[in-house]
Amino acid sequence: MSDGQAAAERRARESLLKKEPSNEAILKDANEQWGKNKSRLDNLLSNNSNEDLILLYDAMMGKRGIDQTRIARVGLKWLATVLRKNHDYGGSVWKKPRLAPHLDTGDSILVRLGDKIERLESLIAKEKNEVVDESLNDTFKDLCGYILLYLARPE
Repeated sequence: MSDGQAAAERRARESLLKKEPSNEAILKDANEQWGKNKSRLDNLLSNNSNEDLILLYDAMMGKRGIDQTRIARVGLKWLATVLRKNHDYGGSVWKKPRLAPHLDTGDSILVRLGDKIERLESLIAKEKNEVVDESLNDTFKDLCGYILLYLARPE
């Protein structure tokens, strides 16, 4: 085995054994990421009196403690994914289902929620699933996404 191959193998092993980042590393990363967009964020916050944005900003900057930094980072990434999926699907969640036009928006989202709950139960019950690229975390994210869409549905 060449030195390059050995080094690559060592890096691969190390990445598999990589532990969760320290609290300090998370806070440092949050400050670096948000610092890159500080002027945009400052402008957004100064032009918007929304206390929720200020709370989120403070949590992302580590000003509310490590627990809230973690929650804000995961939550923001999840929300961005929901927004992207909604864009990619063309807002179809708000439309009447083609195969069940008698359902209103809320009911059609509840059907999707039911499907995700069934999938969650299936993933938990089976030791080995045939679809290997769908994780428990993916299903949780989808389930939470549908809950958010249900709460945000047009009346």
